[in-house]
This record gives sequence, C-alpha cells and structure tokens, in this order.
Amino acid sequence: MLTIIACIKFVRSELLSDNQQLRGAYALNPYDLFMLEQLFALKKALSCRVIGVTMGPKGCLESAQRFIAAGLDDVYLISDSCFSGSDTYSTSYILYKALAHIGQADIYAFGEKSIDGETSQAPIGVSSYLNLLCYTGVEKIEAHNGDTINLKCVHMDRIEVIEAPCPLAICFHGFTTKEPDISLLQLRRSRNYLPIILDASSFQIDKQYCGQSGSKTKVIQVINIINKRDSEPIVGSLPHKANSLKNLLSKGGIHT
Repeated sequence: MLTIIACIKFVRSELLSDNQQLRGAYALNPYDLFMLEQLFALKKALSCRVIGVTMGPKGCLESAQRFIAAGLDDVYLISDSCFSGSDTYSTSYILYKALAHIGQADIYAFGEKSIDGETSQAPIGVSSYLNLLCYTGVEKIEAHNGDTINLKCVHMDRIEVIEAPCPLAICFHGFTTKEPDISLLQLRRSRNYLPIILDASSFQIDKQYCGQSGSKTKVIQVINIINKRDSEPIVGSLPHKANSLKNLLSKGGIHT
C-alpha cells in the first residue's frame, strides 16, 4: 500500500477568517489544506495511507483531531519546549529526525509555504536531509504505477506531467481556505483518537541544533501588524443586498 507522510502546519487562527477563528486558537495553514485536499482525493481513488506530521505547541491537538475525522489515518505532533523559536534551518532538522523515527514513506508531501512565514524553505531542507529529490509546483498526483507516480506540475511558462520514482518529496502549488465537510459522526469518532506526541526524548536528536540555539536566524522583536476591521454581514433578499451595498458605496462606507 502507498504510504504518504503529509507535513502540515497549524497557524494562529487570527491570521485567517472569522469563521475559522470559531473553530479554535489554531487552524491549518491554507497551503497545507490544499495539499490535504489533493491527498484525500487520491485516497478515494486508490488504496493509500496518509499520515499527518505537524510541529507545534500542544494547543494544536484539538485542531489535529479534526483532520483525523477528515481523512488522515494517523497524526504525529512534534512538540517540545526545546524546539521553540526554531527557524526553517532548525525546523528542517527536527522534522527530518522525527520522520526518520516514524519510518520510511513512499511520498513526503508539503504545502508550498506557510502564511506566517512564507519562506518555502522547509520542504527543500527536509528533502536534503532525507537525501530525496523534491518536486515543486505539484498540482495533483495523477497516477501510481508500482514504484513510480505521475505528477502534474505547474510552472510559470508550462505544465508538465512527470513520472517520478518513489520514495520522493513533493511540494504542492496552491492554497484553499475551505475545510473539508466533516459529519458529526466523524467528529465524534475522531474524539477517541489522540494524536501521537513526539518530544525530544522520543527520538535521538541533538538539542544544540534545535530551537534558537540551533537556528541560523534569531527573532529579536515581534510587532503585531494585524489590524482587523469590524465587519457586518449584509443579509436579506438580493434587492435588499444590492441597495445596502449601493448605500455603503455612496457614503464611502467600504474600505479595502
């Protein structure tokens, strides 16, 4: 059976829509959400196992459980105080050590980037540690043929369909903020599953390469630049919505 490890990241929900804030303090990074959308579609088409691996605080546990309900077979949460403050260099090392502990997969999948960093460096860093080729710009896995997979890759000037040997790493291109539909029954069943927590003692890791001590860059100041405006939904019939919008425009009540 094809085994896929999906490296995902949960970000502060305040970075996303009000609807996602209602689900809790953390929400899945939209680029990783797009990746899972493609992997869940693949899972419906052929027999495969999709394992989620995320690095972050234990406050992500509840959000991680939602994606067990959505289709993940297992979730590993990599969490330890010594990992705090890691830059992409240190994060790549920690993820590599965790993945080596979990076991080999056929595909290591990543989202294009994270909305709270947008460096796009972790997929390449982890792939280098794993000594695997990393295919970027992946829009879709089109087929699995024994020891190879066909990838549809989108670039600025062309679209390619590539046959690539497993194991390999892939970096998806695209994002979405629409979470998969999850039934109440699926949610209830997921409550019986607890993500597997890995800390520094779970696998052999050199702490000098973790957190700020292992980072090539240091965060010396954090300034909150998110200034959210108040919003008010326009409800009612279409004519009422059109008139309300017209009135707002005439009064200069809409700001972008």
